[in-house]
Amino acid sequence: MKEPLRSIFPALIILAFLLLRPSAARPDSPVTKLRVNGQRLGLQIERLSEIGRNRGGGVDRPAFSEADIKAREYILTYIRKLGLRVQVDAAGNIIGRKEGTEMTFIPIEPASRSAPTDPRLRVCIARAAENLGLSKLFLPSGAGHDAQNIARLAPIGMIFIPSVGGISHSPKEYSRPEDVERGANVLLQTILGLDQGCLEENQ
Repeated sequence: MKEPLRSIFPALIILAFLLLRPSAARPDSPVTKLRVNGQRLGLQIERLSEIGRNRGGGVDRPAFSEADIKAREYILTYIRKLGLRVQVDAAGNIIGRKEGTEMTFIPIEPASRSAPTDPRLRVCIARAAENLGLSKLFLPSGAGHDAQNIARLAPIGMIFIPSVGGISHSPKEYSRPEDVERGANVLLQTILGLDQGCLEENQ
């Protein structure tokens, strides 16, 4: 899988955090036993990586290119299957909205700033990994991420998975399918934990 998977997870966590509302689900509820279908996830990402794939095995999808538009349509298919109302803003950002939720946006300065992740959210992510029997490591990231801007609006957290040889942001970057599945399950369990009040518990 050549798609830069690690950049996907923080955005999903942020989106989930903004949309979720507290529920009455208990820690021993069957919902906490949910797991990601790794085979299906891998197939979907592999299909996405075929759009704009170059001869070197990487992916070239410049903004608003034919490949970029085709990839967006691929993503939109899954968003619509979830029953979300789709909105595309002037910059081309795709927003999937669940009816009954309210979102507002305010202009922010474009300058990129360093943004520490929320310590409470770090605990929630670490707990999710531990409950899945996975090892964890807290580390800084020197790369730029969309989460830097979201941090001005809401708590952020990031989940990284291993790349073979530590290669990142390169056509040679490769993450093993089993690691992608583990990362997705940490994401899922983190979201469920947030829905059950993990953030409030770690005030």
